[in-house]
Order: sequence, then C-alpha cells, then structure tokens
Amino acid sequence: MKEILPNIYTWHEFSEEKQLNFNGYLYISGKESVLIDPPGMKNKIFLSWKT
Repeated sequence: MKEILPNIYTWHEFSEEKQLNFNGYLYISGKESVLIDPPGMKNKIFLSWKT
C-alpha cells in the first residue's frame, strides 16, 4: 500500500487470468474510511498499512 496524497492510499493486485493490474484506493478521514473499487487485499499489504 502506498500513500499517494495525505490520507489517500492505493494498492494493486495483478490478475494472472486477465494479465492486468487492478487498483484500489483507501481514503481515511478521522475514524471513518472509504474503500474505492478494492481488488483483493493480501494480508501482507493490509499488515503493512495497519498502524
């Protein structure tokens, strides 16, 4: 997971079947979070984001 702007994060998952990267976005505002078009998230990505 990579922070692209303050409180906005992105990550991608590669689809072997489609040979494409699928991107997801996370916006955090206070105690609320919004996921936008999330592909599957592997545990290692989630754990790298948890604070």
